[in-house]
Amino acid sequence: MEKDIREELFDLFLRAEIPPEVRAAIATHFGASRYLLAKEAILAGLSDSDPLVRDACIDVLAIEWELEEVGPKLMEIMEGDEQDFVRMRAAQGLGIIRFHEAIPLLKRIILDSDEDDALQAMAYEALLLILGKEDYDALERGVDEPTVIDWELVRSL
Repeated sequence: MEKDIREELFDLFLRAEIPPEVRAAIATHFGASRYLLAKEAILAGLSDSDPLVRDACIDVLAIEWELEEVGPKLMEIMEGDEQDFVRMRAAQGLGIIRFHEAIPLLKRIILDSDEDDALQAMAYEALLLILGKEDYDALERGVDEPTVIDWELVRSL
């Protein structure tokens, strides 16, 4: 019975007329249940027209499943997505999969004063993950405290 439900959910995920919130929830469910048969569809969801679906697919592929193969697509999203929250999720994903090829892109975003502060902070956190220098002080500061960027470290890369 569970297999039938997953197949029905898979069919719903593929239908563009289904509300994006529903499709995003389905992708999240596939991620949590490690339904790897949906991998190709979720990969395609990275290019979905709705930002909620793109965000959920990044979460599944990079954060939940930690698939390094999505690194190049996440870099494309970082450079071209119109939604900062999707770009932030892509930065987070790049950090979690420790995608070293993203270092120049993350550096550029951090140093670009026109970028959103939250995006810059997430890019910095991702950079620290990639470099193996997780910001343990952030746990002590709490989530409400702003990220303190080590500008010297970023410029030295």
